[in-house]
Amino acid sequence: MKLSPSQIDVESLAQFGREAIALVEKRNFTVLAERFGYALAYERDQAKAIESDFSQCIGEAEGPSSVTTQSIQVKYFKPNNIPLFALVECVTPVGNDAAVLIDLIVLGKDEKHIGLEQISYVP
Repeated sequence: MKLSPSQIDVESLAQFGREAIALVEKRNFTVLAERFGYALAYERDQAKAIESDFSQCIGEAEGPSSVTTQSIQVKYFKPNNIPLFALVECVTPVGNDAAVLIDLIVLGKDEKHIGLEQISYVP
């Protein structure tokens, strides 16, 4: 998703994180894919790839997760030769026994875009 210059501050990026968390909690992978895409979809349908990877994360749960509350951290990259601008790390519990990390990445030098990088299990 293309970002305007007013959407690259910490609060705006954190709001995108809150949106991604809400969509994952609702298991609304179709809208999540439409809004953010999915870098790890490869040749798969993006929504189905997100759902599959999410299910795999839940399947990795070996017991109650230590994560009991949501957290969102916005981190900016130092200027670099590749267009990495920021990372939005979103951790949220999803049920009684599992938590996931939702990584949103902001790319671009002049024109910035935000997208879903990955979903992974958090012990």
